[in-house]
Amino acid sequence: GGQAPAFLEKRGIVFEKDPESSAADILDRWMPRVLLAGTADSGTLGTRLIAAARARSITTVAGVDARFSADHRFRGPSGDPLEFAPDWVLVPDQWTREAFLAIGCSPERVLAVGQPHLDYVRSLVPEFTREGRAAIRTRLFGNDLPGRRVVLFIDEPRLSGSQGTKDPAQYTLRGRGKSTGRTQIVLDEFLESMPEGPSRPYLVFRIHPRSSAQDYKDHLSSFDFI
Repeated sequence: GGQAPAFLEKRGIVFEKDPESSAADILDRWMPRVLLAGTADSGTLGTRLIAAARARSITTVAGVDARFSADHRFRGPSGDPLEFAPDWVLVPDQWTREAFLAIGCSPERVLAVGQPHLDYVRSLVPEFTREGRAAIRTRLFGNDLPGRRVVLFIDEPRLSGSQGTKDPAQYTLRGRGKSTGRTQIVLDEFLESMPEGPSRPYLVFRIHPRSSAQDYKDHLSSFDFI
């Protein structure tokens, strides 16, 4: 479910999509010895599978990609951050592990195992070092920014659109008064803080693959590179 089908299809990985079945039906059909689930908010198949596997004494494992929202990963519809916690939690680093220990996970059950994509990013460092910053800037952005700072704003889709809408009275940032999505409000504040004239940085906006440029139609003209 979720983003998994599109991710697997893009990579040519064979899988079976079975969103209509209940968690119990899926476990009864496949009879796994171990269930590996993702993490998500309330009402998702992942949390239901963990609960159903627990009732069948099937070992459960969850993979966590990053530290944020540790207290919501296994909360489900309850107020308990560990209501749907699996037997084992696999995390990318010690920093993330400490976040799960802080909410009550057993130390022997939270394992820092690394993260393949982070390993890939680290493997690029020698190549980038050899190429040098000036060459990388020219390759990415052309020759129109000699001496200018580059400021990169990275989009987070969970904080935009309807999922990221907040009551302005309960939010510490105000923006320009028109935006309601949290990322859009932050963008308002960010752009207002940028100096004008020769000291203005070269502004780059990295839109998340799950976002749409239409979400930021009021902001894109302020950036030099999208």
